[in-house]
Amino acid sequence: MLAWQQHNDVWDVELRFVDLATGQLRPQGVKLWSGKQSSFATLAADPSGEFVAVSGNGQGEVLVYRTADLLNGRANLVQQPLLGTGLTSDSVAFVRNGDELGLLLSMRSLGGDEAGTSQVFNITQRELTPATQDWKTVAPNN
Repeated sequence: MLAWQQHNDVWDVELRFVDLATGQLRPQGVKLWSGKQSSFATLAADPSGEFVAVSGNGQGEVLVYRTADLLNGRANLVQQPLLGTGLTSDSVAFVRNGDELGLLLSMRSLGGDEAGTSQVFNITQRELTPATQDWKTVAPNN
């Protein structure tokens, strides 16, 4: 889960983990970013549980991490942040189109409330494409 802690006018956003065997919150989280609160963060996990994508840092970025790194206290990005010019991502979700894995990005204009478009960052092909009905939302395996 994502947790916010405020220090004066700066917010720290960290990822916290729950031990499913005990139902207890693990004592240490992983700090993802600090800054002024500009939007709510959104978290998505890929179906295998290998990756986590997070948006909402106020920079219009989607950050992708390896779950194993986060569980070991390291917030190492898998690649540079995904960033759209003039658009910010309101939400992210992992999607699949056949054997291809992607991130569904629901976008709106930076600084505005007008609705944008949804696009898919195709992780397999490493390209940004329009979202179509062929892409289906997927959830982590149990």
